[in-house]
Amino acid sequence: LSEFIPTWLDSIKRDVTATTYSDYVKRCRLFIIGPLGHYRLCDIDAKLIRLWLGKTRDNYAFNSAKQARAILERILDLAMEDKLIEENPARLVNPPKPPRKLDNREDDEGQHAMTVDQVARILAEAKRCDVYEHPGVRSSVVKSHGLYMLYTLEFKTGLRRGEILGLRWKDIDFENRVMRIRQQV
Repeated sequence: LSEFIPTWLDSIKRDVTATTYSDYVKRCRLFIIGPLGHYRLCDIDAKLIRLWLGKTRDNYAFNSAKQARAILERILDLAMEDKLIEENPARLVNPPKPPRKLDNREDDEGQHAMTVDQVARILAEAKRCDVYEHPGVRSSVVKSHGLYMLYTLEFKTGLRRGEILGLRWKDIDFENRVMRIRQQV
């Protein structure tokens, strides 16, 4: 399989953006080549894929496992087109299902979402930590870490940290109270 993956990557290179191609290369290396690369194409079957998918799902996020399975299916589709295998065993394996939530406030690890009081305590602590007096300098001089603003943006908008860190001044229209998310870090 590891010898065939570059063939598949070459076949899609013209049809996807450079960013998408780079993402496919990374996902192949991380999720497929390590655990499955040493198998001969003809030895990959549905049972092996189910085992691999289960381990991938246990060790990585749900979407990563789902995307890895989809990539493997596309790789094996090309192997089938090239008559290297008779059927695509990945098609026999259902994509992973999203994790079941016990209630709408609980995540995968059984942790509950923060309460309003907990958010208020975090914001109060961030505000307290943001402003401090520099030793040996007049008390009117203060410095801000920007934690309060970052946490406030995160809690009030639902933006991810990478989206907040990707914000630039030109992305914010204070007059019309509009913020555009154009990139992430």
